[in-house]
Amino acid sequence: YYDSAEVANVQEEQEIIVSCRSSCSGTFLLSWGGRVSDEPLRVDATSVEMELALSKLLEPFNLHTDGSSPIRVTRKANGFAFKWRVAFLGISGDIGLIQANGDLLVGSGAAVNVVEVTRGSSDLYPGAY
Repeated sequence: YYDSAEVANVQEEQEIIVSCRSSCSGTFLLSWGGRVSDEPLRVDATSVEMELALSKLLEPFNLHTDGSSPIRVTRKANGFAFKWRVAFLGISGDIGLIQANGDLLVGSGAAVNVVEVTRGSSDLYPGAY
């Protein structure tokens, strides 16, 4: 009796969530793998601004050889602030959480958190075995 298993590459997804009980402002910093973002991000940063900041953090680990971004970011409203969904396209495996520092956020209950939406996984040779 033989069985087979499907081995697949699963792209990691994380969400960066800024939350406030009322109107908020200020900035926050991101870090990953011991690297800290060059400049703070505004509480209303666009998806493009977030993607550029994260691309700089992840640059040494980008598997894309054409110079394209290793991630894609989408932004949605989250009450009085925003949340950004980050899909890691050029980095394989479970990469660990991005860290966020919201010490410079201003407003009632202002905070920034990062959650893993989809844990990444990879294998050298994906396919059915």
